[in-house]
Amino acid sequence: GDDPFVLHTVIDESTSTTSRLVRLSHPDGVVKWTATIDGTISGAPEISGNGDYVFITAVALDGPFAPVGVFMILRADDGSEFYREDVAGLPFGPPGLYANPTLGFYPGGEANRNDLVMFACSFITNDAVPTNGCLYVFQFPVGFSGASTNGLQLQRLGSPGWVTNIKPTLFLNGLSMYWSVSRAQVKGWYGDDINEISFRFQRVARYSAQFLRGNPTASAPNSRPILNAKEDTIFLTGAAAEMHSLNIDLTTKWTTPSVAPIVVDPVVTPDGQAMFWAEDFGRVHGATTADGVDIWQSIVPGNTFSEMDMDSTGSKLYFGDGFGNLFGWTVATGATPNPISPPTMAPTLAPTSMPTGAPVPTASPTSGEPTFAPSPVPTPPPTSPFPTITPTTPMPTPAPNTQSPSVSADAGQPQAQPQAQPTNAPATSSASSYMVGTLTLMIAMAGVVALF
Repeated sequence: GDDPFVLHTVIDESTSTTSRLVRLSHPDGVVKWTATIDGTISGAPEISGNGDYVFITAVALDGPFAPVGVFMILRADDGSEFYREDVAGLPFGPPGLYANPTLGFYPGGEANRNDLVMFACSFITNDAVPTNGCLYVFQFPVGFSGASTNGLQLQRLGSPGWVTNIKPTLFLNGLSMYWSVSRAQVKGWYGDDINEISFRFQRVARYSAQFLRGNPTASAPNSRPILNAKEDTIFLTGAAAEMHSLNIDLTTKWTTPSVAPIVVDPVVTPDGQAMFWAEDFGRVHGATTADGVDIWQSIVPGNTFSEMDMDSTGSKLYFGDGFGNLFGWTVATGATPNPISPPTMAPTLAPTSMPTGAPVPTASPTSGEPTFAPSPVPTPPPTSPFPTITPTTPMPTPAPNTQSPSVSADAGQPQAQPQAQPTNAPATSSASSYMVGTLTLMIAMAGVVALF
């Protein structure tokens, strides 16, 4: 848009009762507004297709184990509240959005092409799944002009036997949806026929797959399903330490084990050649989408990541770390970019409210091949709760595992699969044009990132 911006959330741990949503201008990182939200914001906010509104879900408390689900719509220009709806007893998970769908694929949404927002109930405790969850949808009514909140209301679609702290992925003109849910399952509503009522979102999912369980055992896979531009391949972080590539029917193309849990959504480049993800202890991967083999790895100091995001050109990657830094990396340059090495610039560990100065390019390797050894990072201050990882040798690349999970309408718990042994030799790839280059943006504020 004419005024591109970044949104991220800050959880106020000192109070445990409020969160903050911050709007930053892009690319200079200047704060435009900060909105205080009751409760803990669930995941990343969603921005309306026209950029005018921000959709938020949160969980407030009305006493011990007495959650209140909060659904809010803010005005994007100033952060003021436009609409709010509270539901007692239901902890709301993060929302997913599809802008300008063909229709609302649920009862009552047949003629509505306004942005479609969906979310479900989340966990009340870490390792407990209630008998019945909740599934909600929201659309502005047909003819909505923004002048009034008349007619605005959440619609509950049902009470499925699962919960999730992951947002859904909506695609195929808003007619299909995939969701990572409790007990390491993925559900898929593939709506390739708008006249088929059984495909609609209030019905039982058309596809279901069961993956290896994580810890706690009730937990959902760690990311939402991410699709490539052709919408024919799904990429998913498992509840266990695994990255998966799936077909539309949720059968497996490949599985790559990781050393530490992968705690954020993977990001796929617009051309579909490369993808990026981060392990829990600060290791960022750039890999091929064809087989999940690493192109490069690099280290950042913090071990808690926000969601990653990428600009529309596929050249800039944005994410946050556990020390409150927001990073912008150049991962491709030009139509036929030359390989460039992983970043040698480490973030400043002391908080700063402004971006760093002019970026310093990293040197290109003389061999013409990417550098696989991650650059060392400085030791964090002693007060930091996060461990420091300073590798001296390249990280081994785990061999992909192509065995499929069990896929059915009601999948059960699979037997543990043997993990492939990693290989020590770094991998090469045709997608080697996607290399980490210059650190272009750093803002000392932790949270979940959304770009508009």
